[in-house]
Amino acid sequence: YQDCNHQMWKFYSCPWALKQMPIIRWASFQAMVNGLEIYMKHKEAYQNSVYKSLHYCPDVDTYFVLSCYKIDSERDDDGYWQKWHYLRPIPINEFAPYMYDKREDADMTEIGIVPVCIDHTDEAHGDMMFLECGTFGDEGNEDLNQPPSANALEEGEKEKKEEYFDKLYVGFWNGNAVGWHPFMPHPIIDKVEIRPNNVTRLYDYSMRLTNSNGSSQSGLVNRIDQSRKYTFQFLADSIPDVRSIFLIHGKKYLAEKITATFSAETGMSQLLKMDAYRMEK
Repeated sequence: YQDCNHQMWKFYSCPWALKQMPIIRWASFQAMVNGLEIYMKHKEAYQNSVYKSLHYCPDVDTYFVLSCYKIDSERDDDGYWQKWHYLRPIPINEFAPYMYDKREDADMTEIGIVPVCIDHTDEAHGDMMFLECGTFGDEGNEDLNQPPSANALEEGEKEKKEEYFDKLYVGFWNGNAVGWHPFMPHPIIDKVEIRPNNVTRLYDYSMRLTNSNGSSQSGLVNRIDQSRKYTFQFLADSIPDVRSIFLIHGKKYLAEKITATFSAETGMSQLLKMDAYRMEK
């Protein structure tokens, strides 16, 4: 996935945080949910280490950060108003940079897509899809209602390049609208989701590119050598299916694109050009 600057990308892809921030490692996902339950409603400053750390669960191969989704005020027994923060763990770094071919001379083509932005709205609608443009979150001001770990991710890595809104935002939709009650439905991007009311949903597919634990519907069907691109020219009466496997001089190739020339007088030229990659054994 390409880098982008929607408001959740700093949470979706933050490999720097795994090296710089403290991490609490739990025995399992359920152990984390049970262990953090008493910390999900909090007042005053975030002094406890659980609010300053990331949380890792090996069975779902996922890091989490505690994030505040609602603020409310209640009177205590003495009649004074107390401001309470309601938190939930949210997955982070699911879409960290991943290179299929790590050789330095590999000619890599970056796909211009990113997982769609799923962020909290309010108590009535819960998490929803955002497609806004602008500079939301670029100022990096500290939010006193958020734990230090969430603020650190919101601020992002210190050195960052300029980014543009030129991406295709994608997500899965399972067609189930009833199961989202009382919140509005939204696309699914990963196998782990914790809703604003701390209800957990585990799905059997993910948009992760890494080989993480758990089942996934993403994967590489054909292994190709991306370090070298080949160009072929051939004669044909019609354009072949670009998704086909092409056998050329005893080697198998997958096409990146097939180009044909058209004219108003003669129609399509028989001379076609194909850019392709060789399949590995």
